Amino acid sequence: IDSGATITRMEKVRQALKMRSVQEAFFPDDVNNHVVIYTFTEGKPRPLGGQLTILDNPDDYVQLINTNLRAQSGFTFLYDAIEYGMKNVLKDPRIFSLLDGETQPTLVVLTDGYNNEKNGETCSSNVDRLQALLDSVSKEVQVRSPETPTIFTVGLGQPLDKDFSVDELGDQRLRPRHLCG
Repeated sequence: IDSGATITRMEKVRQALKMRSVQEAFFPDDVNNHVVIYTFTEGKPRPLGGQLTILDNPDDYVQLINTNLRAQSGFTFLYDAIEYGMKNVLKDPRIFSLLDGETQPTLVVLTDGYNNEKNGETCSSNVDRLQALLDSVSKEVQVRSPETPTIFTVGLGQPLDKDFSVDELGDQRLRPRHLCG
């Protein structure tokens, strides 16, 4: 990735998504993979390019990124994006038809920060909303197995408590010290 001083965060994301290794991970030669890209700023998640597009090859993937991935001002509706992926994208009939019982859906969420839906929010002010998302994901997992996605989050902002893992919570409720150190 070009680390020039004038490169924007969005350009770094665009470059990272177009790296050969990322393309090969999304579209390996020996697997019939499909990718959907959507954004989650300015109030609600929506498919990149305006309509849900199921990509099945690296050329279409790169073209969609080149022509549609732009920095947008506004807030980062990170938790809504994860819920949208689970409750809308994966239930779209075109996506659902690809889930054959052996296919493992995966959500890869790229963000440049934490969930913020209004001015003045902090890491601590997100704890209750993150707990609500975790509760929602837990309910989906119970209902939808084996079509429940694996969720990977990739943060491009400040690091959170690197020793924290949601898996370690068990039956505990999320607390600010867990998320924010």
